[in-house]
Amino acid sequence: MNRVHASAPGKVIVAGEYAVLHGAPAISMAVDRRVHARIDQTAVGSSLVQAKGVVEGDFPFVIEKNGGIAWLDRPGPALVTRVLESFRMSGLPPFRLTIDSRACCDASGTRKLGIGSSAAVTVAVAVATAGALDLGEVTVERVADIHKRFQGGSGSGVDIATCYSGGVIRYHMSPGPELSELAWPQGLEFRLLWSGRAADTTASIRRVSGIAADDRPLRALLRQAAAATECWQDGAAAEILTVLRDYTAVLHEFDRAHGAGIFSAGHRALAECAKDAGIVYKPCGAGGGDIGIALAPAADTRLDEFVATAAAQGFSLVDTQLDTTGVTLHEQAA
Repeated sequence: MNRVHASAPGKVIVAGEYAVLHGAPAISMAVDRRVHARIDQTAVGSSLVQAKGVVEGDFPFVIEKNGGIAWLDRPGPALVTRVLESFRMSGLPPFRLTIDSRACCDASGTRKLGIGSSAAVTVAVAVATAGALDLGEVTVERVADIHKRFQGGSGSGVDIATCYSGGVIRYHMSPGPELSELAWPQGLEFRLLWSGRAADTTASIRRVSGIAADDRPLRALLRQAAAATECWQDGAAAEILTVLRDYTAVLHEFDRAHGAGIFSAGHRALAECAKDAGIVYKPCGAGGGDIGIALAPAADTRLDEFVATAAAQGFSLVDTQLDTTGVTLHEQAA
């Protein structure tokens, strides 16, 4: 077994949340809040998961003859179980898997920010496991399948694709996943703001899963998501901001029509403040907590003034930047 270290970035959906579940394209970017997964052999009789961050604790386990994971003292993280059991691990010597997701948490290191920590953990652990077993490259499609199974079959896979690829991507299901690289527009700046509350992405998706294909707010959302991705590829910062402002308004109407709670947890009030300030603000991903993104022209003082307004409403600035590096894998010296 190889001693390896894999890491994967977090993610932020800029446009296309919910719409991507219905065939529209989405824009997503990786951020430099990385999850780290390390695997090395251990001399003790059982294997061990050591987790810091979103999940905390030591979880000893053994690998059964059929390759299943049998936790010893207490149940280990369900996501880690799903990833490890996706590989043929029977007959392996005991090993230690260390997972550090603290960068995806708040200052306390325990409350998740909503920047794709579960996706980043899935990518990092899957790539580390394949590297430790010398199985060669594990594809983004395989990792996405692992994560989708963990989510009970829901989700678009955009979070996995972003954490795997890094940078800014255009993501589309048609029906299989398609992704292409995008550039960050020149002259456009962003700030990420954390609401202080965690969102339940699976529950949010479930609330809107039964919407009919001819639903008017949904169709408007699909059209505006497509317009946003097209403008992102071809437009300047001013045009992109205009389209994202329109997208945010349509997303708000979709939320009001279906009670998804996207603009709850303070996002609605902050979006109104952004209108008054002449910038764009929208919740990212499932909404109903987690993070939002504020966008404005580069060097526009209104952006940092808006951050101060958000702080007065209980939001916190997330210190992060675009991460152009996707998942990485390195062998560690013995």
